[in-house]
Amino acid sequence: HTTQGNYPNRYPKGAVVPFTAGQCDREQDAIGTMNWGKTQRYAFWSIGPTGKVYQTHTLDRWGHHAGTSSWPGLGEGLSNKLLGIEVVCAGKTDNDGKAWFGKVYRGERLRVGPTVDNCQAGTYVKYTEAQEKALIDLLLWLKKNNPEEFSFDHVLGHDSIAPARKNDPGHSLSMTIPELQAKLKSL
Repeated sequence: HTTQGNYPNRYPKGAVVPFTAGQCDREQDAIGTMNWGKTQRYAFWSIGPTGKVYQTHTLDRWGHHAGTSSWPGLGEGLSNKLLGIEVVCAGKTDNDGKAWFGKVYRGERLRVGPTVDNCQAGTYVKYTEAQEKALIDLLLWLKKNNPEEFSFDHVLGHDSIAPARKNDPGHSLSMTIPELQAKLKSL
């Protein structure tokens, strides 16, 4: 992926953990997401439905992925401060489980939740258990790699840093962002 420069201290301060809002049934969907990101000149890592992590660039470099965004203590334009980790997932659906691209998800694939913390109320396709495990393992590894720079307080959702325009991860993740931060700190 195309990167724009080095992180200020050559390592991300945290991560954004959104969903891709696209096809998510096959590992090939993760590769498709990566290929699309490359054509758009974005730079993010991805987690496929089996929990496989795809790294597209080194940890000292940043690229566009967060769009217009802000967070207290980090300022604005967070792509150059936070690593983007796109979880391959259809994300928010209509009340009947229909994704924007027409596929209908049912039953155990869905989670319905209220407006709470960072999450908008609605029906969401869940991250797979393998994806959540891989995400947590990756975040723990990122912290262990550079504990002075990487902060669990800066593990955020797109819905945290751009709430007026984003709803991810919402209830696709089995916990809110504050709950994820607390879990990471407890491990």
